[in-house]
Amino acid sequence: MQKSLIIKGNQTKIGKAQQAFNGLIRKIEKLRLAIQQNTLLLDDKMRFYNSEMSKLERELLEAKKEIVKELYKAFKSKAYKGRERSLLRSIISDHLEDIMEDEELDEELQRIFSGVEKMDYQEMKSREFETEKEKLEQVFNMYGFDVNSDAFKSAKSKDDLLKETFKMMADLEKKGEENKERRSRKKSKKQLEKELIEQQKEELHGKNIGRVYKQLAKMFHPDLESDPEKKIEKEELMKQLTAAYDSKDLHTLLRLELEYIYKEENNTANLSEEKLKIYNEVLKEQVAELESELHMLPMHPQYRALHAFVKRPQDITELNLNDKKLRLDSMLRNMKKAVENLRGSDTDAALQIQKIFKQFEGVTE
Repeated sequence: MQKSLIIKGNQTKIGKAQQAFNGLIRKIEKLRLAIQQNTLLLDDKMRFYNSEMSKLERELLEAKKEIVKELYKAFKSKAYKGRERSLLRSIISDHLEDIMEDEELDEELQRIFSGVEKMDYQEMKSREFETEKEKLEQVFNMYGFDVNSDAFKSAKSKDDLLKETFKMMADLEKKGEENKERRSRKKSKKQLEKELIEQQKEELHGKNIGRVYKQLAKMFHPDLESDPEKKIEKEELMKQLTAAYDSKDLHTLLRLELEYIYKEENNTANLSEEKLKIYNEVLKEQVAELESELHMLPMHPQYRALHAFVKRPQDITELNLNDKKLRLDSMLRNMKKAVENLRGSDTDAALQIQKIFKQFEGVTE
């Protein structure tokens, strides 16, 4: 990470805007370092998950399917009645629910589902979809969406609903823009002045990136330097400058500009309080954006597989996957042994089923 600029002002006391600028620069660089470190940490956890745990989870899912099939054989037999039959039904239902969270049931498991739930699997999925659609309608109505369109009512899949939702959102956004335009005609002088300031700040960000870059490119260009040592120094500065410009990084451009002014010109007049106040507004926005990026980083979809191991997505930075892997290893061994016992002798199968009953009741008590 590049060293922060500290404006000391050799001859004059630095002003409040200069102090604020220094503080914002430090905060931005600290946030960027945190984002970089957390990204490396989370990427490392995902690599571990993909190489060490993804296969384990797949094997666990397949073992659960085999247990369901063996338990269903017992469920259909006359060996288990009353309370034990009810327990078998509940255990099979729970396992099927777990499987459905990861994938659609195959034909054999669909038949098992119908056998224990007394309901056709496809019928259940259809009812579930209609329930989801009703919930969506309620949410959309709350936010002003018109959900009475034929396309929404006739949607047969989640993809159809999603397409119609995007269409409704686009229509709502268009209406919002039209309303905004109508309201703008009736705005007070104070409101118009505030909007103008915001617009100027936005234009400042874009213009200053290009302007500062062009100014510094002329000063830093190594081909215009005859001193060998300064030429090497300017080559490094030019690399930093180009990287900052490519990433639209105004704060680094400003830092380089101020460093150059103080180092080469020692002229504090070039750093007016008014200029720094304007720059500070842009840097404050950058701080807010980086804080949001840091907060949202663990929630990124690319880390979704890790979310299953924690209560909140933000907690995955503290996640110890080695412990989780050991737990999955143990679970897989136990499940494979359970499948082996269920497929073994009548005695082994009966003992294993009793063991499963105890485990299930222990969890639900």
